[in-house]
Parts: sequence; C-alpha cells; structure tokens
Amino acid sequence: MKRLTNSAHYFGFSLNLSEVERRVHMACAEFADNTPYRLKLNVYGGGQIQIQYAALVPIETPVNVLLATTSQPSTSIWLQHKTTQRSLYDQAWKTAESQGAFDMLFLNEQGELTEGGRSNLLVKIDGCWFTPPLS
Repeated sequence: MKRLTNSAHYFGFSLNLSEVERRVHMACAEFADNTPYRLKLNVYGGGQIQIQYAALVPIETPVNVLLATTSQPSTSIWLQHKTTQRSLYDQAWKTAESQGAFDMLFLNEQGELTEGGRSNLLVKIDGCWFTPPLS
C-alpha cells in the first residue's frame, strides 16, 4: 500500500486508500480456502479502482527462465512504479513461454538482475528470501 500511495502521489492520481483496502478485502473474501490466487489492482487517474483475480495454476519447479538481450537503465522511472505500461514485459514473458521457459529476466546496464516479465525476482540466500532493493 505504501508503494501504491507513493506511485499515486508521483503521477498525481486520486487515491482513497481505505476504499482500496475495503475492495481488496471484499475480493479476498471470495477466495476459496486453501487455493492460492493472483490479485491485480489498478487505480486510475480519477481514483477509479479495478480488481481482478484468478486462482493460480500450479507450476512445476524449478522453472526455466531466459535473460533479456537488452538492458534497462537503472534510472528508469518505470522500474520504480508498477503501471499499466507493460508491453515490454508482456512481450518478454510470451517470448520466454514460446521457447519453453516460464519467464524472461531483465538486467540493468550494470548487469544486475532487476525483475521478470511477469514475476518479481526473489533470491534465496542462507535460507532467507530477498528481492532486490530499488538501489
């Protein structure tokens, strides 16, 4: 919610955080027990809220991933905010899937892994899970 609030402020969007939380709780109340779900929350410029969700399809692990052939600049504003501008990401995971992989991972110009086309990057170090900080 903090990231959503920061992004809404950055882009000048209206945001009623208590309404967002209420709508998320309403959606989650519809979930079947013991079933993992994916929830997508969109907040538009005028403050409209859209929530979509679906049960996750189980995947066999480990998964294969590909590395993108082009890097993303670490200063890109789009790495700091989740937005609906996803054509690069959608194309990446679809390309990966067409080649038998689960996702395509992106690197910045320094060769550091940043994120996947449809997944967040998590790394397990000494039994603990980490995701790369923005820095």
